Formats: sequence, C-alpha cells, structure tokens
Amino acid sequence: MTTTMLEQVGEPAVVGAPAIVARHLTKRFGDLTAVDDLSFEVQPGRVTGFLGPNGAGKSTTLRMVLGLVTPTSGTAAVLGLPYASLADPAGTVGAVLETQSFHPLRTGRNHLRVLTAASGIDDGRVEQVLAQVDLAAAADRKAGTYSLGMRQRLGLAAALLGDPGILVLDEPANGLDPQGIRWLRDFLRSFAARGRAVLVSSHLLAEMAQLADDLIVIHHGRSIRQGPVAALTTGADTVRVATPRADTLMTALSARGITVEVIDGTSLRVQGATAEQVGQLAFDAGAPVFELTTEATSLEDAFLDLTKEEER
Repeated sequence: MTTTMLEQVGEPAVVGAPAIVARHLTKRFGDLTAVDDLSFEVQPGRVTGFLGPNGAGKSTTLRMVLGLVTPTSGTAAVLGLPYASLADPAGTVGAVLETQSFHPLRTGRNHLRVLTAASGIDDGRVEQVLAQVDLAAAADRKAGTYSLGMRQRLGLAAALLGDPGILVLDEPANGLDPQGIRWLRDFLRSFAARGRAVLVSSHLLAEMAQLADDLIVIHHGRSIRQGPVAALTTGADTVRVATPRADTLMTALSARGITVEVIDGTSLRVQGATAEQVGQLAFDAGAPVFELTTEATSLEDAFLDLTKEEER
C-alpha cells in the first residue's frame, strides 16, 4: 500500500506521514493465531475500511493498535509512536471498540462530564461534541432511555472529547437504521475531509463501498488485499451483451479465451474483455449488438471472491 498522501481537504493531522502503521503484527492466544504477520498503513485525510469475516482478527488488531493487547511479535505505531508512548492519547486517537455501557440513570451530558473530569479535558468540550453528534436536544435525557443509535452517537461523542486527529471504530454501524447509517457515513467523511484519519471495521459491505477511500481485507488474521476501494474490483467488471446471434458471438469470444456465460437466448455475460473489445468482436463476427453495458462488480462480490479464494 502506497505511503504517498493523496489530495486532501483541510489541514492534515500529520503532514507527509501515515496516521497508523502496523508492521508484521502477530498475535497468538495459545495454539490459536488470531493475527498473522499483518502490515498496513492508515493515511490522514482518508477513511480506511477494515474488512474480514467474523473471527478474521479485526478486533484483536484494533486492540493491538490501541495498546490494549500486546502483540506476540511485530509493532503498531500511532503517529510514529506506540500508543502507550503518546503524550496526549485522548487528543490523538478517539476509539469506539464496542457498544458503550452507560449508567442508565446518568444523562448523556453528565456521562461526558464524568469522562472529561477523569481525563483532564476541558469541560467545554462536552457541549461541542454533543452538537457534533446531534445529541444536544437529548443531552439531559437519561442514557438508559436512549435508542441504540443514540447510544452509538454518545459513544462517538466520548471518542471526540479530546478533539483527536484519528478515529478507530469497531463496527460502529451495528444496529443502526438507514437514517443512522447515512448520518454516520456523512460524519466520518466530513471528519476525514478535514485531513484527519479514520480506521473503521464493518460487516456492512454496501455501506463500506460508499464510505471508505481505502480498504484492508483480512482473512484468518492475514492480509489478502489492500488498496483503494476501486482497485479491489479493477479487472473484475463484466460486460453484458445482447445479440440475436448469441451463439456466433459466444464462439468468437471463447476462441480467444474469454469467459462467457449465457444469460438467456440473446444475452451473454462476458469477463476478461472490455465493452469495446466485445463490440469489435461482435462486429467482426457479424453479430448485431442490441445492448452492450459494463456491470461493475460490487464490493460484496469482490469481498466474497477474495475470501473464497483463501479457503481453497
């Protein structure tokens, strides 16, 4: 994965340097290897999605980044330092690793005030983060009456108290309704657009395709693909072509080693050739074309193909 920073909006958290760097991270629990020689970088000004099946090692990796789990080998650094060595951890990284537990009788505002007092953060940040996560109107309600979406926002507000340049979130959209997911997406993209960094794990692949700039895909604790979202489906697009001479075109395509699937009597799905190449072959074969479209592979399909390959 390239270390070159792409164009950003706003001031970067750290100019010219990755926000998070993991090098050969490995974690074993007895005979179980949860994370296996994993390396990656998270850049400022970008939302980096962290994908993998259940049990792939995502949560363990995030906990190693945050110093909550000690690696068996390898290193994780935040702004070039181990998390434990940061002078101002709360002002550097905000994290939401699991559904937050709140005192049910304490208001949202008072919950945040307790955290600022414990962390030495200016109490004025409470009102600022309540506004940031759209909880100001519900700040004096008891947290026990909050919906799941509101509790997720309160957890995010707690992570923002130190005004960090980096957010690390583990499945933050779990249980959210479509409106809540859309709000979270807009918030995180806005956060990154100010030159800050976001590392977020999720099982919601369709949402991650809209949210993330870069992806890290792991399986059985190992990295199987990293890079921009678009790169994961590059070369995997399919071409749909409709012609009354489908058999003729299929023969011409197959003769050139191009994969062809019959959809119906007049339609074919083609992999391994561009729409322009399919159109030219159809012309050369004397097969009139009624339809010629490119169907981009979804992130979900690409993810399933990647993890399926790992199982072989």
